[in-house]
Amino acid sequence: MEYKLDVKDFPRPESRMVFFKRLEECLMMLRTEGIIEDYSLSTPYSSTTIFRVKAEG
Repeated sequence: MEYKLDVKDFPRPESRMVFFKRLEECLMMLRTEGIIEDYSLSTPYSSTTIFRVKAEG
């Protein structure tokens, strides 16, 4: 299963850096714990974060 988070565009993309760094820390922890399979985090100048979870069952 794949999830997509769109953080939208801000007038100043660099202002999203703090959010992106914290989000990446969370995604790394979830991957380490085996809760998600992998993640892809875009740069602050684009708007998409994608992560995949293991299929249940």
